[in-house]
Amino acid sequence: MDSSPEEKLSKLFVGGLSHDTTKESLKAYFEQYGPVKDCNVVYNPTTKKPRGFGYITFQDHNSAQQVLNIKNENGPHVIDSKQCEVKRAIPRDAKSEFSHEKTDKIFIGGLHEDATQKDVEQVLIEQLGHPPKSISLMLRKEDSSKNRGYCFVELQLTDDADTLYCIKNIDILGKMAEIKKSNPQGRGGVKAADAFKGAAASPAMAGGYHYPSPYGAAAYGGYPPYDPYAGYFYESPMYSGYGYMPSYGANGYSGMGMYNNQSASSFGPSKGGTGAGRGFRPY
Repeated sequence: MDSSPEEKLSKLFVGGLSHDTTKESLKAYFEQYGPVKDCNVVYNPTTKKPRGFGYITFQDHNSAQQVLNIKNENGPHVIDSKQCEVKRAIPRDAKSEFSHEKTDKIFIGGLHEDATQKDVEQVLIEQLGHPPKSISLMLRKEDSSKNRGYCFVELQLTDDADTLYCIKNIDILGKMAEIKKSNPQGRGGVKAADAFKGAAASPAMAGGYHYPSPYGAAAYGGYPPYDPYAGYFYESPMYSGYGYMPSYGANGYSGMGMYNNQSASSFGPSKGGTGAGRGFRPY
């Protein structure tokens, strides 16, 4: 059975942990925000030493949101006298090159052709509790009253992007739309258009992004098929399961190497995507 949006939003990644932090001390710290369902500090399977990160799963997703709110309002959480990075744990079923990217920008594809910028904004407010910074809705050249099936959104927080990515699918104007993370043009990494030669369309520009024009394989309005990431920039994946891009140096946390061999989490094996209807409002 697929994990529900509430279950996905209940789990947090905690990075930059002290080597003195144990499962017990990590759990004790987060219990001040609500009942903890599961706690895990990841160890190197060879050396048996902590790798500097772990996971915390609350019984209620609102507790996880409280942890993030406090971080954004007051600064990093301090656990065992060390500042730590706390963010959403990206589910194992998230296989996009962008899934573990730290960004405040998302791509929404599969929009109803009649959806307006206001329609998109209203649904995002329902999901996040506040509006995004901006929405760039791509309109058809031949009929500006219809959209091309996709838009780009700049959010207020990187946590907002992770939240929406965990929800994954949202109902906008009666049609389920898919959420992916995106990068602004020029950011370090590989230009996806170079990785997918022969894409059907050339990249265009919108709001500082490279984007494919037009968006819309058969699933998105009958436009010519192409790779949906053509024209984006992305970084090569350096993670497995819940691993993350190396924010703490080339060797990951505390020089212990990348996170590919982390111990199994309670989140379970790789599963298919889960949709979230308009009725799910986490905040």
